Amino acid sequence: MDISVPWAIALGVAGGLGVLVFLGARSVGSNALLPWLARRLAYLTAGGLIGFLAIGFPPAWPPLAFIGGILAISTVRDRRMHDTALLLAGFGGAWAVLVGWSIRNDLADPSVYGSPETFGWFLFGCGVLGAGLLVLIGQALAERRS
Repeated sequence: MDISVPWAIALGVAGGLGVLVFLGARSVGSNALLPWLARRLAYLTAGGLIGFLAIGFPPAWPPLAFIGGILAISTVRDRRMHDTALLLAGFGGAWAVLVGWSIRNDLADPSVYGSPETFGWFLFGCGVLGAGLLVLIGQALAERRS
């Protein structure tokens, strides 16, 4: 299997981001190594990283689903819905941007006909991104009222 240079660089960056996500997600306990904002960004980055790798490397879907499920279950169990929402927003954002860019490239070339499935995946990514943002807005409004 040949991997092009841009994809090799992207996968290397994804591995580095994975290490940062691991450190950020691990610091959730009382012995926090990273400040509050960095931990939140770790969940957003984890969602984006899972989304990116799901598009870029489809054979990795089972371990990515397992990792994403573990992260989501741990945030729901600890009642940290904002972290769950950031995970969803990162995943949906990655899909919306990457698939949207693919659609844009297809529309720019008159000899290329995009498939209807691509628009479905784009709408899926936008829906997951929207769900994550709605949960974040709901959490912000709930915290403001109390």
